[in-house]
Amino acid sequence: MPVASRALLVDIGGGSTEVARADGEEPVELWSIPLGAVRLTEMFGTNDVVTREKLTAIRRFAQRAVAEALPARIAGAPKHAIGSSGTIRAVCSLAAKPGTAHATRDGLTKAVEELVALGPQGRRKRFDDQRGQILGSGAVILETVAHHL
Repeated sequence: MPVASRALLVDIGGGSTEVARADGEEPVELWSIPLGAVRLTEMFGTNDVVTREKLTAIRRFAQRAVAEALPARIAGAPKHAIGSSGTIRAVCSLAAKPGTAHATRDGLTKAVEELVALGPQGRRKRFDDQRGQILGSGAVILETVAHHL
């Protein structure tokens, strides 16, 4: 990022999610949420059919994990965040407005709903098999972080 700019970066990994606030290229604050796409998938079996009840439980669990790891407000954070993982790129391919890579909080919520509706076979057809297995969980994490921040 340019020296005078502020940035907020989100990276969803398999076992954890990292959030960083930076001024230019220098990280100023770093947070680690002990919840990643693979971990959440293993905990809730989201590579199978996800019922409405299961989705509610997953969202509540993610909300608690995010609330425990991130402050309620990040002072000096910009209004937009940058995502840096394959999971985020895949979720944003569903959530972004056509022709852009920019997703809103509402768009992320719609993407979660769409991924659940696709079911496991539909997710694996639309995305590569490994990504399709964990994408529902990754989408819930991204949705939760976006709503929290």
